[in-house]
Amino acid sequence: MESTHEVCLCHELVCAALGSNVKFHCRSNTKVLKLECGYRLDVVVGDAVILELKCVERVLPVHVAQVMTCLKMTVD
Repeated sequence: MESTHEVCLCHELVCAALGSNVKFHCRSNTKVLKLECGYRLDVVVGDAVILELKCVERVLPVHVAQVMTCLKMTVD
């Protein structure tokens, strides 16, 4: 239950005074236009750490690609 873990984690981050943003939307910037796209970061801690939560037996290449795409989109 990924969503349950996310709520509990964010609660613990707030209790530890680290704060967090949940479901932070990524924007794709091109030279011509800005795109509002469907990519979202699960949790951003202190505007510095991105957490991508997965409730799976093992991390698959598709999960790595998802994280890499979001990381690339956050770079100015």
